[in-house]
Amino acid sequence: AADALAASKEWRARELKLIARSDEAWYPSEVEVGAVKAIDPALRVRAIPAYLFDGSDPAPYDAASRRDVMFVGGFAHDPNVDAARWLHDEIWPLVKDRTGDMRVFVIGSKPPQEVLDMNEGRFVVTGPVSDEELDRYYHTCRMAVVPLRYGAGIKGKVVEAMYHRLPVLTTTTGAEGIPCGAEALPTADDAAGFAESLARLYADEAALNAMSARYERFIEETYSEKRAAETLSPEFDGWR
Repeated sequence: AADALAASKEWRARELKLIARSDEAWYPSEVEVGAVKAIDPALRVRAIPAYLFDGSDPAPYDAASRRDVMFVGGFAHDPNVDAARWLHDEIWPLVKDRTGDMRVFVIGSKPPQEVLDMNEGRFVVTGPVSDEELDRYYHTCRMAVVPLRYGAGIKGKVVEAMYHRLPVLTTTTGAEGIPCGAEALPTADDAAGFAESLARLYADEAALNAMSARYERFIEETYSEKRAAETLSPEFDGWR
């Protein structure tokens, strides 16, 4: 722990030095910008789009034609292992008898034995899948869950699900840096609250369809190529 703290302080000093020497530093969300400004308000920093999509996934979403829940994560990353453990050990027992035949698919590369051992009944550990198979899950599942309890920055798995217009239930950690509001990205940070939100949302087709519609607008306004051009073009106008 002491070594990690020392390394963190060293990298912080390097980062601040690089920012001070730059015309401007770009970060993926206002969360990081706020953290830097809290250290030194004079530093020139701004947020730019962290992801670029050419519109949202054109596949239609209708909750009535969907079933099951998915969680995507690369399991070489410890926060994803912890999320799968929390989902399986604490959340799933509270929700599995309230959601009919709903299955949970845990999808991702390099699952350790601990995660593989969770594969039983309606809790399905797929291991790695192809891009085509992953798209199939995005196009057939009713919801995505991202039960992350720690980790920093914008979570790509959340934004990717939103791109596919798949309603997401996550945690405060999972929603960090994604400025879309609680109605579009509901959160719960304890097992009982997460299970309750999952059971309620999974059964509410109207709410899920409304969330999906919000994602289409959100991706266009926040993570589209058009939005990136609008954000970055003024920075380069003087170079032309």
